Amino acid sequence: MLEVYMTNNNFPNHKKPYVFRSRNQTIYTQEELVKMIADYNSTVTETDAIAVMKAFEEVFNRIIARGDGVKLFMGTFRAGASGTAESAEEFFSPKPKVDKRTVKHDHKISLIFEPAASYAKDLLLIPFKWLGLEKLCYTRISSVKNVLRENCDYFYPSDVIEIKGTFIKVRPKYNEEGVFLLNNKTHEKYRLNQYFRATRVTIAAFLPADIPSGEYSLFIETEKGTSVNSIVIEIKKALSN
Repeated sequence: MLEVYMTNNNFPNHKKPYVFRSRNQTIYTQEELVKMIADYNSTVTETDAIAVMKAFEEVFNRIIARGDGVKLFMGTFRAGASGTAESAEEFFSPKPKVDKRTVKHDHKISLIFEPAASYAKDLLLIPFKWLGLEKLCYTRISSVKNVLRENCDYFYPSDVIEIKGTFIKVRPKYNEEGVFLLNNKTHEKYRLNQYFRATRVTIAAFLPADIPSGEYSLFIETEKGTSVNSIVIEIKKALSN
């Protein structure tokens, strides 16, 4: 269900004092989508759906990396450039600056979605729940990083995980709050108990020493509720001494 609410317009030079915003009650993961596809068609197994999804991901990434677009039933995905320049002679440079003395700029290339005209028209008919005037601060996860192993996209038990986001501060003394890991296969849930940083934008904590290997969905429970998104991480089998 789509929830629509009104909140204060904090943009500078705004012409109207309030703006409409929305949130989704449920966000389905790729794993959940695969199960739904398998349940939708009895001739397609979950293994088939996983294979197709994996192939789609690889082909999609290959096309986008070439600078081309992908047109699907709902619209077109493509890479797009944005940013500003001080003069007409300035060169577009989206790569991050390594030297801290280099002047920072806002040049970037992002993944852009352009809805198909027919699909955009159908969106106007989506039912929604009206919440009225609210002042909301969303708990959203933007990235995770293995602090002990740089440039590593997986984790081992007892590794230190750093989580970046907005309004992610938790109070570790309350068991209902914290960072949680849900095993995508067994559905066992684990809570991170050892924290050494917990601010509105950064959490750093140790992964449980006894957590089994597997694929996990990481989400956060704060005083305000559950994070609006989750991030899938891989935990490998503990290294032998």
